[in-house]
Amino acid sequence: RLKADARFRDLPLIMVADGRDRALEERLQRGELSGLLRTPVNPDDVFLVVQKAIENGQRGNIHATA
Repeated sequence: RLKADARFRDLPLIMVADGRDRALEERLQRGELSGLLRTPVNPDDVFLVVQKAIENGQRGNIHATA
């Protein structure tokens, strides 16, 4: 539903799942998700998934504040 809204269409969508979730894995394979993390979340995995999502997507909607 988020991707259907024009305001969120270009934002990377990263989900966190409690264990294996076949539906989320299928959404990741179809490109509906930019990343999928599983609990317990490893901080190194968070960095890698976010980095991949940023590098593969448009950066216009990603802002870092100091």
